[in-house]
This record gives sequence, C-alpha cells and structure tokens, in this order.
Amino acid sequence: MSWAKLLASNRVTQQPSAKAELDSLRSIVARCFSDVTAKGLSADARFIMAYDAARTLSVMIVRAAGYRPMAAATNAISPNTTAPAALPTLKPRNC
Repeated sequence: MSWAKLLASNRVTQQPSAKAELDSLRSIVARCFSDVTAKGLSADARFIMAYDAARTLSVMIVRAAGYRPMAAATNAISPNTTAPAALPTLKPRNC
C-alpha cells in the first residue's frame, strides 16, 4: 500500500520524529531482546516478547520515515497492523 493510500485512509499521518522518541523505541526493542533470554520463560512468553520487539521495530522504522501509525475510529485499524503494512512503501536512504 502506498503512503498516499495510507494517508488517505487515515492509517498514518505525517509527523516528524524526534531523536528521543526513536531512542525510547530502541530501548523497548533492546529490553525485549534481553528479556527473551531470561531463564524460566515459556515458549509463549518468549514469542510474545520477540513479537513485541518486531512490532516496535516496525513502528520505529515508520516513525523514522516521518509518519505516525494511527488508530482510526472509523475503520478500527490499529498501529499494530498499520506499521507492518507500511514497511514495503519505505525506500532505503543513506543514514
């Protein structure tokens, strides 16, 4: 789905990201990956933490591109589905 379609359907909005926001998201991912290795966790708990890390990474990538996933009341789309859906529209840039 293109950014134009995501914007038109209120699944994302354009909003510049801030370094502090990206750092916070990065720390969530690091914590999830660290927690996954804790002893005594069930396979389900490990999966949930790994899934949360992947979801947070997708939000981080979309935010770094200058967009914010939205939860639109009219179509009940959540950031959990919008961020991964937006990933194919991103084009690599030099960082």
